[in-house]
Formats: sequence, C-alpha cells, structure tokens
Amino acid sequence: MMLALLAACVTPDGLPCAEAVTSYDLEGTLTSRSTSLYDADGSSHTETYHHHADGTVSMRATTTRDAGGRSLTFEEDYGADGTVDYYVTQTYDEYGNVLTYEEDPDADTLRMDKRAYTYSAKFDDDGTIVEKVDEDEDDDGSADERRRYTYADPASLQGNVSTAGRPELLRYEWDGGADGTVDYSVVYSYDAQGNNVAQQVGTWLATYTYDSHDNMLGETVDDDSDGTPDSLDAWTYDDDGNMTLHASDYNADGTIDSTEAYDYDSDGNVLTEGDDHDADGTADWRITYTWDAGGNLLSYVVTEAAEVLSGASYAYSGTCDGN
Repeated sequence: MMLALLAACVTPDGLPCAEAVTSYDLEGTLTSRSTSLYDADGSSHTETYHHHADGTVSMRATTTRDAGGRSLTFEEDYGADGTVDYYVTQTYDEYGNVLTYEEDPDADTLRMDKRAYTYSAKFDDDGTIVEKVDEDEDDDGSADERRRYTYADPASLQGNVSTAGRPELLRYEWDGGADGTVDYSVVYSYDAQGNNVAQQVGTWLATYTYDSHDNMLGETVDDDSDGTPDSLDAWTYDDDGNMTLHASDYNADGTIDSTEAYDYDSDGNVLTEGDDHDADGTADWRITYTWDAGGNLLSYVVTEAAEVLSGASYAYSGTCDGN
C-alpha cells in the first residue's frame, strides 16, 4: 500500500492550516481519514489524527520539530483518550548528529531504550579524516558499541560535501562490543563524479556503473572475490531520468530471471508498475496509479493475472491555498 505524504504549510496570512486525506476501498467505502494540523511556521509542530470509517478518532500522534525540521519529540495516543502511550525524544549537536535518543514504549517514564552518542574526529596520517561515534546503550557512561567512519576529504565531514559533490565515505567499521575488535566493515570506492563504484565486505564485492547523468546502469556482485560475477542487475531510464526497467540475472549466466517495469506521466508520476517474476514477458502483478494535477495520489489498484487484489482511492482537502 502506498501512503500519500503531505508537506507542512501555512495560509497566505501565515496562519496554521489543516490538510486531510480520506481513503476509500475499491467499492468506494470510506476506510480511514487522517488530518494534519501545522503550526504557523509550518514545521515546528504536527498533529495527526487517524479516524475509523465511522468517523471516530482512533489514534493521535504528535511530533515537535526544531527549526531545521528535525524531530525532537514524538508521542502516540493509541486510543485518542488524552493519555500518551508511546514516547520518543531526541537531541542533536550543531551539525545535526543525534546526541541522545530515548524511547518509552508505554510512556511510563521508564525509558526502555536510552542511548547517548559522542563524536570525535581527527586527521589520520594519510590525510583522510576519521570520525568515531560511541553509542552508550544503557546510559552508564561507557560505550557499548563503536562506529568509525573514514572520509577522503575533510570537507565531507559534519554534513558538508566533498569536491566531488557529496561526502565520500571510504570505510565504515563497526565494533559491536566497543572492545577494539572490528566486527564488520565496508570499503567504498568512487568515480570522479562522486558515484559509488564499488563496495566490499570481506570477500563480497559489488561494483556499479553509471550513465552520464549519474543514473546507475549496472551492478555486478562477486560473492567470493574470485573475479567471476555471481549476480547481475541492470537499469534503464527515460529521457527525464525516470527508471523504466530493472532486470536481474540471479546467477550471472546471461539469462534474465526477473524484471520490473515502470511507466510515467509527463510530470514524472508513476502510472504503472509491473513485476515479471520469471521474465517470461508477462507481468505477474501490476500496480496502476492515478494522480491529480498537484501530484497527489488519487488511486491505486493491484492486479495479479487480471484479478484485482487490492486498491484504494484518496480525496484531499485543506491545501492551504487560502480557501
């Protein structure tokens, strides 16, 4: 099922506004209604109400955000009775890194998941910059796991981009016990445009190719680094950069084993999505979508061998256009 996500907004007068999405099944029966209410700045506070088909409120969720749009608190009131049943709070440093995360599944003030993060960065001997992130999962002041990121360019740290146009992470290491032993690592390579052209985990190696628009064209996986591909994937695109076909060769034997095909309208909205599990030229299941002029999803229908499996239609209101 696809969910429509509506952007926060305000009226032309800068007043809070509400947006609503109403969902119907294939028979046209109302199944749910959700309403979002925004603060005057359009981002700092969001309340979402979920309704039963009979119009009664079934759940309320509230999110508060900082000026950068990052989530500070999230609350869920499962019965919409005014009692918070689930609670999450987060804090951040000046770069947007999470400093603390607390989760309380039953909102009884006893945090079931409480984590604290510390960050440190330094130049390594080879000119790269290394950032270490310690995670304290039980709030006892000692790291329980440690992550290490090695970047090619100092400018790529703390959210800035490298000269290639994006952060270039060369190596990721995870120390699950914070005991100095690397339990998992990934090595990355890039082309001159900053596209990731290779990833290696142990003997597992994946390489990638791109077109002149940086769209991924192919993936080759060599499970044991013996130089012989074990699986192949290929993608094609239309002139607007929308992916139109994904073909998979599971055994790298030259035979396509499955395909996924997509069609789009002139605005780039996907109209049909088909999955051909055995690559026999006939889609095993297909999803058809319709959209309004604003790019909001109006309906979708899932079919398998011409049999309708599921679907829904949506109606929108409160677009914050002053009406």
